[in-house]
Amino acid sequence: MRNRILLLFISLLLIGTIQLTADTLIDTSYSVPEMDGCIDYNTQWNTYYVDILGSMLAGDFWDWYNGGNCYVRSFVSFPLPEVPYGYELDSAYINLYQGASFGNSVPEVFPIWDMTSGSYEVPCYIDHVDYGYTLDVGDFNSGVLENCIGIISETPGDGWRELEITQYVQGDIQEEREYSQYRIRFPINTDYDDLDDLLLYGSGENTAGYKPYIRFIFTINNPIDEVYPSSVNGLVSIYPNPVRDNFTIVFENPKQKRMQISFYNVRGERVKNLHKRFSVIGKNSFTIQTDNLLPGVYLIRIESKDVNVIRKVMKIN
Repeated sequence: MRNRILLLFISLLLIGTIQLTADTLIDTSYSVPEMDGCIDYNTQWNTYYVDILGSMLAGDFWDWYNGGNCYVRSFVSFPLPEVPYGYELDSAYINLYQGASFGNSVPEVFPIWDMTSGSYEVPCYIDHVDYGYTLDVGDFNSGVLENCIGIISETPGDGWRELEITQYVQGDIQEEREYSQYRIRFPINTDYDDLDDLLLYGSGENTAGYKPYIRFIFTINNPIDEVYPSSVNGLVSIYPNPVRDNFTIVFENPKQKRMQISFYNVRGERVKNLHKRFSVIGKNSFTIQTDNLLPGVYLIRIESKDVNVIRKVMKIN
């Protein structure tokens, strides 16, 4: 029975080019560990210091080592993907994993701000910033593009928090920035009560699946006729197929043009995006490693201004 199922999958693969009918592509960008971190400010000593931690913090706390009340802001940076040819950014969402919360030093309580006018709970905000390639103390108050673009959390407890950031990612793309960067903070800096009022988020250093990420959703804006003459369909070959460790794509480039090669799972989510300029007319080839891919069917899309070819490849154990 198992062999029959395998033969069925192989026969489907041998059909060749398929039509990609979905108009939506999804891509994910994880934060850069070396560029994530916190900046703390000690109110007693009027000093700033940078922490590159496995977690990011927002709120205020009592600094037992240096003495004095401190408040902390976190910074996170995401590489921007290249927009697939024929598509445009439809929406983008930042996702942060909130791992802990403290209110007046009590765990699993949302931060409480004890002010002269009373005690308050205020939401944790995200700012859109640009702090370049490294995080330093000067970034605590500078590099702000837009303040308070949304609320990332207003409840205690652990779990993922999501915020739509479409217009800010679009701005980064238009300005040709390499990264989309954000600051996490409270609108109140500190209440000077010597108690911890903190939220803790996973950073890019986290290895337990809690890394910050942005989910990009692209929609087609330049539909391409996907009825191809046999001469175009025959330009692409993939071997071996099915594949265990890696496979090779061979592409005949009849004209000197730039081709974009994209790699998707069957849900339309981009797994790998490779770009290669076929500057030499004729046969071109390169190999894709599949060691970290789960078994299943994947789509290879090769496209340019006037060519759009899709092939299926199956990963097996």
